[in-house]
Formats: sequence, structure tokens, C-alpha cells
Amino acid sequence: MKGNTLKIVGPAIALEAFDRKVRAIMRWSVTPTVALIASIIACISCAWILAVVIAGWPRSWASAFVVIGLLISPALAFVSARELWRSGWDLRLLLAAVLSAVGFAFWCTALYFVIHAYVA
Repeated sequence: MKGNTLKIVGPAIALEAFDRKVRAIMRWSVTPTVALIASIIACISCAWILAVVIAGWPRSWASAFVVIGLLISPALAFVSARELWRSGWDLRLLLAAVLSAVGFAFWCTALYFVIHAYVA
């Protein structure tokens, strides 16, 4: 019976150690100010993508920002919300999480309008 318990507890201990390492790296590399600046840039980029799609401008004007909207915005929202949850209240992290989530919503809306134009 104890052998089975150790098998279940073992991955939890390894996950906890991995979590400590990730938190140490994120504290060093992703500060709240850096996360806020990056999320502002990501939100502006996603708003630009939405403006290009709604206005009907050439999509090549927004093609450089698609990767930011697809990959960076949700990652910043997740990292900021996770650090806000783990470290406590910080207005910069809250704004970074909200701006990144709003930017990703802009990107998803632009994608919807692009797909809807072909369906209709």
C-alpha cells in the first residue's frame, strides 16, 4: 500500500520543485513592469489587427502582428494572472493580465470577422 502512495506523491513533489524553479526564473526575467509594458504593446498590436480587418485595409499591414496576438497575448495574460495569484496584489500585474486578455479578445474578434467574411 505504501508503495502506491509514494508513486502518487512523487509526481506532486516533482511538480512542486518545478514550480519553484519556474517562479524563480519568472521573478528574475519577468518583472511586473516588463509584463505591463509587453502587455500594452500586445494590446495595441491586437487592436491594430482588429482595425485593419474592420476597415478592410490590406491584411499585409497587420501580418507582422499576428504572432504577437496569437502567442504573446495569451501567454502574458496567463503569466501575469499566475504571478498575481501567487505573489499577491499588484496593480501592474492586474493591468498586464487584463490588457493581455483584452488584446487576445481583439485578436479572436478579428479572426472571427475574417472567417465570417468568407462564410457570408
